[in-house]
Amino acid sequence: MTIQRTDLASGLTVVTETMVGSRSASFGCWVRVGARDEPAELSGASHFLEHLLFKGTTTRSGRELSETVEAVGGELNAHTAHEHTAFYARVPAPAAAVGLDLLIDVVTAPAFTPDDVESERQVILEELHLAVEEGEDRVVSLAHEALWGDHPLGREVLGSLDTIASMSWEDISGFFERHYHPEHLVLVAAGAVDHDEVVAAGERCSARSTEPRPPRAAPVGPVPVRRHALVRRPAELAHLCLA
Repeated sequence: MTIQRTDLASGLTVVTETMVGSRSASFGCWVRVGARDEPAELSGASHFLEHLLFKGTTTRSGRELSETVEAVGGELNAHTAHEHTAFYARVPAPAAAVGLDLLIDVVTAPAFTPDDVESERQVILEELHLAVEEGEDRVVSLAHEALWGDHPLGREVLGSLDTIASMSWEDISGFFERHYHPEHLVLVAAGAVDHDEVVAAGERCSARSTEPRPPRAAPVGPVPVRRHALVRRPAELAHLCLA
């Protein structure tokens, strides 16, 4: 196994691990933006944007993205957390170039429309309703609120019913332009991959022109007092989280 790292002039970092004999290739693009980087009125923007980036790009529709990766027996997915958003692809070794191209296309060339925003808004509002009813998800959210208070780290990654209902296409497009900077991106690959090819793909990410990078929310010190949150409701299971 060979691990290589290249830091591009744009600030983007490329890290690869070439695994001789591997029959698959995995790629990921980690973006340094999450719930902690959102102003209160845009709570949930990172997750909303994650959904929208799969609606299509300047070269492929959302359906074409799905069909292309499925045609080679691969997968293309993402998740959002408090401090990062991650996009990833895994494909059989012969289709490595396809997986990498799809991943870069999704992260650098979104083409979501106002209609896409409206349709995905309903999906996320339903997610929020389900999260409130799901005990395991709810107890983790309560722990974040108790631990971090009013800091963005204390907010629900999905946002709130109010912020998701009011967020506009302009809000989300602006959020993308402000935060998806090359210096916020780490492009990683493992398996049947070629470091130089991944670096070349990283240069595609670096070609984006963006607005000045906004500062991250200020660090928060230790919570000085004990806090707890308790929600009682009819259920067959009890959920406990200690943080």
